[in-house]
Amino acid sequence: GTNDRVAVVSHGAFYNYLMRAIFGGDTSKSWWMMNNTGITRVDFSNDGNRTMLVYHNRTDHLPEGLIT
Repeated sequence: GTNDRVAVVSHGAFYNYLMRAIFGGDTSKSWWMMNNTGITRVDFSNDGNRTMLVYHNRTDHLPEGLIT
């Protein structure tokens, strides 16, 4: 019930497990691949009944030559 924001900085493997825990998915595959410094935003409703992926693997903060 707040406007708190939380940032999580992690290794790609942990991110993959985290996203599968939030949204589900096959645990034998890496569905949630990320570029280095890619940014993802997930919003959770105040009542806990809705989770929304706003954007995933956003890299527009990087010059094209640094996207890996």
